[in-house]
Amino acid sequence: MSQLNRTRIQNVLKRMAEADVSQIIVTSPISIFYLTGEMVHPGERCLALYLNTDGAVTLVVNQLHNYIRLDGAKVVFFHDTEDPVAILAKEVKPGRLGVDKEWPARFLIHMMELRPDAPVLNGSVFVDMTRMVKDAQEQEKLRRSSAMNDRVVAKSIEAIQEGLSEVDLAEKVNEFFAAEGASVKNLCIVAYGKYCAIPHHGPSKEVFLQPGDNVLFDIGKNLDGYYSDMTRTVCYKSATDLQKKIYQIVLEANLAAIAAVKPGVRACDVDAAARQVIEKAGYGEYFTHRTGHNIGIEVHEWPDISSTNEMPLVEGMCFSIEPGIYLPDSVGVRIEDLVIVTKNGCEVLNHYPKDFMIVGK
Repeated sequence: MSQLNRTRIQNVLKRMAEADVSQIIVTSPISIFYLTGEMVHPGERCLALYLNTDGAVTLVVNQLHNYIRLDGAKVVFFHDTEDPVAILAKEVKPGRLGVDKEWPARFLIHMMELRPDAPVLNGSVFVDMTRMVKDAQEQEKLRRSSAMNDRVVAKSIEAIQEGLSEVDLAEKVNEFFAAEGASVKNLCIVAYGKYCAIPHHGPSKEVFLQPGDNVLFDIGKNLDGYYSDMTRTVCYKSATDLQKKIYQIVLEANLAAIAAVKPGVRACDVDAAARQVIEKAGYGEYFTHRTGHNIGIEVHEWPDISSTNEMPLVEGMCFSIEPGIYLPDSVGVRIEDLVIVTKNGCEVLNHYPKDFMIVGK
C-alpha cells in the first residue's frame, strides 16, 4: 500500500485555498506519482487524482491497475466499458474546478458537458509551484544524480577517439550510465564539429570525429527518480583562435549567471546575466535559447529561466544554467550546470572542470 505524501498534498491545497479554488483534477502521471508514490502509465485511458480542500482525495484509474492501494485515499477503478469521466464527475462539487494542463481535450470537454456547474480553470500552477521547491530528500537525490553525471562525462571524454561516429560515442555514454545504475532509454546529445552549432542535434551514424572538431556532450539520466543534466564542450587534438574565443565567452556567461542566482532575484535577471556577456562580445544573435529550465522528476520542469519569466527565485529551486553560442556550419559551444538555490546564493551540483580543454593530443 502506497502512502500519500501529505506534506506535498497540503502544500498544493494551501496554494489552491489562497487562490480561492477548492478542488482540482491532477492528471499528469508524473505529478500523481509525486503526490501519491504510485507511477501509473495509463496509455490512452483516463487517469485522474481529485483533490478537495475539504480533505477528499480520490484516484480514478483503469481496472488494469487494480493492484493500487492508497492509504488515506479512495481509489475508484473503472472497466473499459465504463465512462471514467462520468465516474469522476460524481466526485466533483459545484464551484470552480482546477484542471492540470496535461488532460486531453476528449476528457476535459466531456467533464465540462457533465458538470457545467463546475467552471474549469488551469490548475497546473498549484502543483507546479509545489514541485518547484525541492525538499531536503529531493535535493540529496539531485546531488547524487549530478555526481553520477560528473563521473559519466569524465569517462565519456576519455572515450573520445578518431573513427567513432557520434552514435558510437553516444552509445558508450549510455553504457557508462547503465553501469552507474541509471535508467537508460534514448541516446544523449553528442555532436562533432559544425553539428555542435545545432543546439539539439541528434547523434548520427554518418558523422565521424575529425582533428580540430569541437565535441559537445549534453548528457543526463534518471537515478533513483531524479534527473541530472549537464553539458561540456571540448576540442579534439587542436583548436583555432575562434574556438578558444567562443569557449571563453560562453564560460564567462555561465559563471555570470551562476553568480546572479539567489533568492529574490528574478529568473529573467539570471537569463540577462548570461545574455549580456554574450551580447557584449558581439554574439547575441547566436545565443538562440533560454538560459535554463527547472529539473527534478522530469528533465524539463516549470518554470524556465528565460528573458520573459519575472518570477523571483526561491530557496530550494533547482535549474540549469546553460548558455551557448552557435555559429552556423562553424563553431558551437554550450556549458551547462545544475544549481540549487540556497539561502544566500546557490549550490552548483556539477563539479567536472569547465576550463578550456583539448583532448587526444
